[in-house]
Amino acid sequence: MSPSPTRQRSREEAWQKAFPESGRDFQRKRHSAVVDSPSSDLNSRLVEQLAVNAALEGRIQALESELTKTKRALKEKTNTMKEQSLSIYSNSRSNHELERELDRVSHLQAQTESINELNRDLSDELLMLKQQVKDTSSLSAQVDALEDIVDRLENDNARLLRLLSTAGSSLYREVIQEFEDADGCAYVPHSGGDSPSRIRPTSGATGIVGVANMYAQKGHHLKPVNAADEGKNWVPLATYVLAAEFKRAHPHVEMDAMLEFLGLINQVWRRRETRRTERLQQKWRKRVGEMRRQANHRVPFQEVLQSHEITRLKQELARTVAKGGPGGRPHADEAHKFLSGAMNTVRQLSDKVESYSSQHLRKHELAGEMNSLENMTGPLVAYLGRCTVEMLDTFGQEMDKDADASRARMLRVPRHDGDFYTKMLRLYNSFVERQKRSISSLRRTVREVIERAVDQAVDHKLGKAQGKGSKHGGYTTEHDSADELFHSDWSDHD
Repeated sequence: MSPSPTRQRSREEAWQKAFPESGRDFQRKRHSAVVDSPSSDLNSRLVEQLAVNAALEGRIQALESELTKTKRALKEKTNTMKEQSLSIYSNSRSNHELERELDRVSHLQAQTESINELNRDLSDELLMLKQQVKDTSSLSAQVDALEDIVDRLENDNARLLRLLSTAGSSLYREVIQEFEDADGCAYVPHSGGDSPSRIRPTSGATGIVGVANMYAQKGHHLKPVNAADEGKNWVPLATYVLAAEFKRAHPHVEMDAMLEFLGLINQVWRRRETRRTERLQQKWRKRVGEMRRQANHRVPFQEVLQSHEITRLKQELARTVAKGGPGGRPHADEAHKFLSGAMNTVRQLSDKVESYSSQHLRKHELAGEMNSLENMTGPLVAYLGRCTVEMLDTFGQEMDKDADASRARMLRVPRHDGDFYTKMLRLYNSFVERQKRSISSLRRTVREVIERAVDQAVDHKLGKAQGKGSKHGGYTTEHDSADELFHSDWSDHD
């Protein structure tokens, strides 16, 4: 039984689809199979099997071709993956190196920030140190200035104590007057005089003995002060301050040379002022002499008025008498009254003249009494000497106590304290202010004691102080009051 034509065609189409390139071989094999096969059914099955095999072979060839392509693609992909793996490994190492580099950069950034912060702190500290250096320089200059002031005050005090101890009160008053005229003076000895060395008071020494000890320590002995040359040892305070500032600005200049220069300049100006003063004195002496001569030859004003009044009354009386004439009896009473009034006026004017004359004589007597006070040296000098010694003793003791207390307060200030220089400056200022107040108090007290002594001497000379004292002319009670005055003034400045 042969297959149907439709089935045969489907088989051929399937074979051609499976093996399109072998269509002719299929027709040939089919024809030979049909011719050689003893049975058509077997042939058909064989043909079908061959077709299936051919299809399978074609499929196998296609799969092998596809497998080859796949292997090729897989190999390419494997190579690509290897390359990518190598690239990934390389990138991994690069990333690792980058991470380490990043860590190192981060560490460097942290170090940089730390260094920048440290740099800022150091910059701030440097600015603070620069400011402290400026402040220290300023404080150092102020401390140097204060040391100059303290040294100058010590020299001035020593010299003033010496003046009070060895010189008369008149010379001391002249020196104080020069202080006031020059707004303060500084002690700068001239060449050949006393040395301006640092004079330190001896602890426990009082009075004249203490002053002698102060000068004995430096090889100077207490000798009388020469009044004519004392003015050469003092220069205006403003010039001394300028010299000290110049010395601080030019450290190579020696202070002794500056002081010697100041002394020489001071002598030049003193000679100039002395000549000018002498010219003024001569001018005013001449003028006073002329005024005295005029006063001696001039008629007093009251006498001139009295003379004019008498002349006027005489003329009035003469006119009155002339009006009366021979028949002037009715006017006699009126003339008598007028004459009596005129005489009363004359007597009143005479009394006034006598009163003025007595007052003038009294003034001359008082002037003579004041001039004679210069001869009253005994009680007055004893009283002033006693008061001066006691005041100098008390002044020296208080100065020693104040210096010791200030030194102790300065030693208690720790050097590591941030406000060390400020505190030291305050202590210096306080010490200098106390010294100034003490000197001012001493000057005022001495002046008041001298004025009281002179007033009491005047009262005693004029007989107005009877019963105030018996041994020294009334100075004992005044001496006690002077002591109370000095101690009360000193206690105000402790």
